[in-house]
Amino acid sequence: MFRLSPTVFTIGNRGAFTLNLGVGYRRSFHSRIPSPSSWFKNRQFHNAFSQFKRLYWQRPGLAGRFQRIHWDSLTKPAIFTGAFLLAAPPILDFTINKSTWLKRNPQAIVYAIIGLNTGVFFAWQLPRFSLILRKYGLLVNDRFSSVWSIIGSGFSHQNFTHLFFNMFCLQSFGSSLAVVLGPAGFLTAYLGSIVASSFTSLAFRTIARQGVSGSLGASGGIFGLLGVFSYLFPNASVAFFFLPIPGGAWYAFLGSIVLNAAGFFTKIHFDYAAHIGGSLIGIYYGWKAKKDIAKRRRQRSIYF
Repeated sequence: MFRLSPTVFTIGNRGAFTLNLGVGYRRSFHSRIPSPSSWFKNRQFHNAFSQFKRLYWQRPGLAGRFQRIHWDSLTKPAIFTGAFLLAAPPILDFTINKSTWLKRNPQAIVYAIIGLNTGVFFAWQLPRFSLILRKYGLLVNDRFSSVWSIIGSGFSHQNFTHLFFNMFCLQSFGSSLAVVLGPAGFLTAYLGSIVASSFTSLAFRTIARQGVSGSLGASGGIFGLLGVFSYLFPNASVAFFFLPIPGGAWYAFLGSIVLNAAGFFTKIHFDYAAHIGGSLIGIYYGWKAKKDIAKRRRQRSIYF
């Protein structure tokens, strides 16, 4: 996902992709920590605990920092995310698997997603759609307008390069995964990764007390699919734009997590929290898919 500053709300603004400045680091207070020798000389551990509590938890700056977090702003996103992750698998399994055509052509789901993302990209270029896209296609912390933006932002791109890169990766991993997981399983993993990555992004920005900013893009779902693929096929050869990555899919996936974690300490303009959230739930979907595949194999062997 791209992280966007508030200027993104004006379509065509040249500063739409400028970095949103975060909260600066506060002055370190580790110099105030009592030395270990003073604790052992005192030998009154209840006094040491009281001193620790006074220096850390009861400090106005630290306690106030947690008290000033707008926890209530995460209530609706958390409820929506939990409900979606629980309800989506049985609903999609019941509806999607009814289509015999999709069962024979599971890759059609991938191309439908690419087409939908492309359509939303062109809609961003038309001012008449700006209001509805701001509400449902942009994930904004602290000014949460609709819970459906948790999903809609994962199908939303304003920049062609952003769209092309995400759709290229989706086609690369999605085509094979759609066959392995089936249309319902693939759609469950993809949508679940988008929802989980969006909530992770909102939670991180809220807890870190960052300024109001927006994010959009399918990369949370893409990293989720990468997690599923690397779990199911850890030794598969993968390439980054035709450049082979040594070690196989699993090492490439672990490397992506390290790079995203390192991204928190840079000023590069991506939503790293969303990437990590999508990656982690992708591992869960990969683990679950592996169990389901093994279960189906056992059932077939018993049947024959």
